[in-house]
Amino acid sequence: MFPPGTQGLANWCEEVSSRDSLVAGLAATNYAVEGATGEWSRILYDSQEYAAQFPESTRRGSLRWLQLHAAYDDTHPWEALEIVCTLLGCSPKATEIAHIGECIKRSYTAMRILADRCVQPGLALQPQEGYQAAVAA
Repeated sequence: MFPPGTQGLANWCEEVSSRDSLVAGLAATNYAVEGATGEWSRILYDSQEYAAQFPESTRRGSLRWLQLHAAYDDTHPWEALEIVCTLLGCSPKATEIAHIGECIKRSYTAMRILADRCVQPGLALQPQEGYQAAVAA
């Protein structure tokens, strides 16, 4: 069971990847999501306060995913952006660029909502709100 309100990013990534253009899917997931993941994973991995939450015996393994993403996602978003630019070509229409920008912004918005729901307990949805959000979706 996922905390209420946290499926928005997964739903958005599935939607843009399966129903939109290849360029939009790459920009929204491989550029926006992977790039931001690299940024926050690096911050968490470097945080002694965060690391101290794990028992010493399992700390290294617990932080492994963060360590890998902090390194891997340094280049991955730029490679994705290069592919996006190549696919758009030398003279993309203004509407295409605007659409790609909106897809990226929507990814960032969904990531922010996910973080708010998971990291900031005061913003967690009440069970009734979660049900209403799921029914509305």
